[in-house]
Amino acid sequence: MTALRATAPSGSEPDSPAWVIHVAPEDGAMFVLRDTPILLRLSHPADSASFARGVRVLDAAGEVPTEIRGLSQGLIVLIKPLRLLVPGVEHVLIVRGLLDRRGREMAEHWSRFVPCGLAREDFAS
Repeated sequence: MTALRATAPSGSEPDSPAWVIHVAPEDGAMFVLRDTPILLRLSHPADSASFARGVRVLDAAGEVPTEIRGLSQGLIVLIKPLRLLVPGVEHVLIVRGLLDRRGREMAEHWSRFVPCGLAREDFAS
């Protein structure tokens, strides 16, 4: 699987637009639990008002409904799918149009992962 991850702009500094530093599950991850949340770590705090238009999760049927929250003063974005993810199907995370707190558009980021047939509840005793 080819990595689609955006990289930090060269010469990055605090005055540059923000970018995704890390995503979990990582690009190309396999056997992801069907109810796993997606986490983004950003270089600069995000504007929470731009979450709905700037962060999307897609599967073969289209957009996956999600709840999106900012944590750690906007440096972490928690994306919680509102339904179980489809096992064995590639899911794509797209960050496009997300704004930082200064109103600047963040660097675009794409990554992919494939859920397995299990969820956390399958491991409950």
